[in-house]
Amino acid sequence: MRRKLILLLMALILISCLGAVSGQKNVALVANSIDYNLNSNIISILESRGMTITYFGKNDMGYKSYPYVIIMGGPNAPDHTGVLAVQILPSSETYNLRTITGYQIFYEKRDQWTSKQEVFVIAGSDRDHTRFAVQDNLVTLINMIVEDTGSQAVAYQLINSSQLKQLIASGEPLFIIDVRSPDEYRSGHIQGAVNITGIELGSVLSSIPRDRKIIVYCSTSQAAITNAQFLANKGFSNVYALTDPYSVYINK
Repeated sequence: MRRKLILLLMALILISCLGAVSGQKNVALVANSIDYNLNSNIISILESRGMTITYFGKNDMGYKSYPYVIIMGGPNAPDHTGVLAVQILPSSETYNLRTITGYQIFYEKRDQWTSKQEVFVIAGSDRDHTRFAVQDNLVTLINMIVEDTGSQAVAYQLINSSQLKQLIASGEPLFIIDVRSPDEYRSGHIQGAVNITGIELGSVLSSIPRDRKIIVYCSTSQAAITNAQFLANKGFSNVYALTDPYSVYINK
């Protein structure tokens, strides 16, 4: 009897492990080294949403077997990225990226190399506009992958600079938290933001309102995400992490 119970327990553990593996969101990120370094925060943001990210440079081809592939860069991008963009994008979009200054695209294509595969191309007419395209479409990209896998959404949400500015302009009451150092806050901050560093956050929870959207931002997106998750774990709803660093927000 005891042996049967042990075998049953082992079977349940194995089933649980298999389920966890099948539910993982394995994502390949393909980009040349320059575009990757300009958008280096993208991996930490995607990983914070439960994705396992593998970066592929110019000599790697293993991305073709992944269920989700993100290609960062347009037809003129070096290191093989441009070749991929031309293969995947409609010719009209390739033309637009090459001829229209400031043009940006977020393009999805299914079943490119394997069945049920989703490939996303995020690109701009030049390197700067590729970076802008990533910033503007990152939230949409994450939502599409999370929704496609049926995964449970984490307790906090993501918001980019353009969306936050629209939200502020709407006049909706917000509670904006700047978790940078006091010196950084004094040198400039989002209008209406209060300065509560990450170290202080746990000691002032009672002063944070629960009846409005809470926006957390920092000099890095990862710090904003970490503190937003902390608030969500403490029972706060409607918590948003700004995906862009403050330096990007003020220049957007």
